Order: sequence, then C-alpha cells, then structure tokens
Amino acid sequence: MAELILKNESFILKRTLSYAKEHNYLEKAATLEEAWRVSINGLSQALLTALNIYNDVPELDADENYLLNEITAFGILEARRHRYRGVNLETFLGLMIYYRQAYLDLVLGSDLSQPTKDKYSLFVIRFFDHIELGFIKEWTSENKDELIEQLQNTNQIVTNEKQKYLTIYESIPTPIIIFNQDNTLDNLNFSAVEFLQGTARPGADYYSQNKVRQGIEVFPWLIEEFNTFIAGNNVTSKIEKEINLNENGLTTISIIFKRMLDISEKFKGTVVIITDITKRKQMEAAMSKLDRLNLVGEMAASIGHEIRNPMTTVRGFLQILMDKNDYVKDRDAFELMIEELDRANAIITEFISLAKNKMVELKPQNLNSIIIKLLPLIQANAMAQEKNIKIATENIPDLLLDEKEIRQLIINLIYNGLESMSSGGEITIRTYTENGNGVLSIKDQGHGIKPEILEKLGTPFLTTKEDGTGLGLAVCYGIALRHNANINIKTSETGTTFMVNFPISKSI
Repeated sequence: MAELILKNESFILKRTLSYAKEHNYLEKAATLEEAWRVSINGLSQALLTALNIYNDVPELDADENYLLNEITAFGILEARRHRYRGVNLETFLGLMIYYRQAYLDLVLGSDLSQPTKDKYSLFVIRFFDHIELGFIKEWTSENKDELIEQLQNTNQIVTNEKQKYLTIYESIPTPIIIFNQDNTLDNLNFSAVEFLQGTARPGADYYSQNKVRQGIEVFPWLIEEFNTFIAGNNVTSKIEKEINLNENGLTTISIIFKRMLDISEKFKGTVVIITDITKRKQMEAAMSKLDRLNLVGEMAASIGHEIRNPMTTVRGFLQILMDKNDYVKDRDAFELMIEELDRANAIITEFISLAKNKMVELKPQNLNSIIIKLLPLIQANAMAQEKNIKIATENIPDLLLDEKEIRQLIINLIYNGLESMSSGGEITIRTYTENGNGVLSIKDQGHGIKPEILEKLGTPFLTTKEDGTGLGLAVCYGIALRHNANINIKTSETGTTFMVNFPISKSI
C-alpha cells in the first residue's frame, strides 16, 4: 500500500482536481496546482505514517482520546491552518470527501488482490474519518472571542501578504498592465505609468478611490494586437512593434500577452508585459554591420594583395609598350588603361584597409594636431568646390590613435560631406569631450540621409554616387572599430553630423 501511494502521487492529484472541478470546489480553493500538490503530499505522508503505526484498520473507539491519536492530531493541525486562512468547515469537509475518493480510486484500480483491496479501502476510509473528527474538534473548541481574534490575525496576515506582493509588483522595472476578465483595465505598475509618460506614485492606481473602468482604448497603439490575442486560443503570445510615444521618435517594444487562468482553466484576465528593446535592436544592427565589415575585411586580407600584384605587372608592361614607336598612335588608349588600373588599385587599397586584423599603431596623439596638419589639404579641396571649412576645436586630452588611420577617417568623412552640399555650403569640424569620450564631430549642410540608406550606412559597396565605390564609410567604420570607437549619426533635411566617440584612456 505504501509503495502504491509513493508511485502514484500524480494520479491522486489529477483525480482530486477532477472531482473538485466537477463539483465547483475550485472556486473556493487554491488557484495554483502546486498548492494542491502540497496538500496531497501532506495527506500521503500522514497516511504512510498511519500505515507504519497500525497493523490493522484504525477503527474508531468511543473511549479513545483523539487528542493523542496521530491521525486526528494531523486533522486538527490542518483544520487550524485552513481556518486561519478563512476556509469554512463545510467547504473543508466537502473537499476531504473527494480527497478520500481519490485515494480509494487508487486502491480499487490497483492490481492488489481483492482481500487486500478491501482491507486498504477500509483503512483509507477510517483514516479520513479520524481526520474529520480532528476537523470538528478544532472548529468547535474555541469560543467567539478567540475566533474573532484569530480572524483579526488572519486578516492582518492577508494584508501583509498583499502589501508584500504589491510592493514587488510596483518595484518591477518592466512595465506591466493587468486587464480583468471583461477586458477592462485593472491595474498598471509604476514602470508602466512612467513608460507611458504619465506621472504617479507607486501604488497610486491600486489605492485609487475613484477607479475609472477603462478598456484597451486607452492604449490605441495596442488595440489591434490585444483584440487579436483575446480572439485567439493561445495562452501566451509575443510580438515586437514600433510605436511613437513622444517627440524622441520611434521606440521598439516587445509585448507579451498572457492569459491569467485558474487551475480549472477559467479566464481571469490578461497580463501585458512591455519591454523597451530599442537599444537592443540598435546594438544588433551595429553588430550585424560589424559582422559584414569583418567578412569583407577577411576577404580583403585574403585576396587584395594577390589581385594588386598582377595589376602592377600589367601596368609596368603598358608603360613600356606605350613608349615604343609602334604604339605612338595608341598612346591615349594606353594612358586610359593605366589610369583605370590606378583607379582599380586605389579601390583595392581601400578594400584592404577594411581588414579586421589590420595592424594599427596606437599611441598618444592629439586629435586637434592631426586636424591642423590636414587643414591646408582639406581647405584647398573645399575652395576648389566653392565650399567652406569651419574649425571649432576645444581642448581635449590625448587619445590612443593611429595617425595615418585617423587622417584617412577625417578625409573620408569631410569629402563625403563636401560631395553632399551645393556651392556655398559649409563643413564644421568640432572636437570636444562628452561622457568620458573624446568626440570628433563633422557636420555638413547637405540634404540629409534617407532613412532606408541610413540603416545600411557603412555597408561595403553601398553608394549613392554614380562613380562611388561604396567603401569610404565602410573604411571609417573599420577604423573606428580598431580604435574601440563608435560612430553616431544625426541627420535631417538641413544636414548630417557624424560623431566619432573615442574612449579617453586613463593610462595616458
């Protein structure tokens, strides 16, 4: 019998829940299956103890002191616990009838011999009879004053528990919204109020004296998805969506819908959990861009030199042939071929600079000094296009830089800016410190970058120019990566600003 009980806890649990659901006891009892499992485990342990104590069926004796009986003592203890929780006697006794029936079903459905089944069926019946005596003894033993005091103590315990879980709910940093079974708003925590740009104190909604019964219409950006979830059969659903809550632009959120179901699977409401994943999405996009750069860089390192070497040989032979008298009339064609080879070689040089494992020599350098050295070259180029260069540098600490790479980074960004502007436009070069970084800012007065291009910016061979290679910005991102820097962009119809953030080393 003990072995049968130990091996069939799940059977007893399922059978008890089936009876409780069929006879509406789930409405008055615990809503979580684990609570029922704990009760079954307690009853089984008491029954196993009784099997060890009694060699035969524990019959009832009118002269017995039930306070000294182990089974009845267990019943008194359980009655006291449940009474303190507000469970009444008739509900408790009714539930016990179906607990007992579940154990009887286990015995009667086993492969034990019939005499053994009869013995242990009666054992189970008498076991629960003793427990019921304990219940009645406990429920009738105390006077009115004691019962009132116990009720007050119980209410205090319940209040403390509510306060504890309300504090946890309000302290959760993730926005949580709760709807009732009629899909009206029941509660939302402090994080949800803040996320929706509201003002409130933790617990303000819970303790509100004049709660307005509002529906999903108060969250217009959630209506379609909420209604779809409610109309479906899924217990949980997760979506991602972009919303515009304020002037800061689009916010990407992850939304989890979860039905609140009691143990009888009756719908009690819906929990909506919102997570702002904007930064995560931006990071994923940045990592994807770096992965593409790394892939192209690895290709560059593998094949760049191999392509350039034969091109150099071809260029040399073209120069030799061009000077021969036999090809004087074809000199223009030879010069065009050499020019195109030089152009291809320049593209390959940029291509090789994308290599992830390219060696850099980082040493303390002053960013302002590098800009000053480049200024004559930059200004000459700008003046040739009837455009202007403005310098607005501030004192910033030395940074760990590779001067050649930083020169290339600055030139690429400035030439891109110059090409984006009409005559009379101005490029502003700034340096400053911000949030522990040295910042290089290059601002143009062009027409801005289209959104569909902006999200792909830095992708190798992506270009909007007719004669562009699409490698200039890709090289810039590669240089930034090798300097542990990052590039941020602000763009509008009045221009674009590239901000390169270099970490300031404390060891310099």
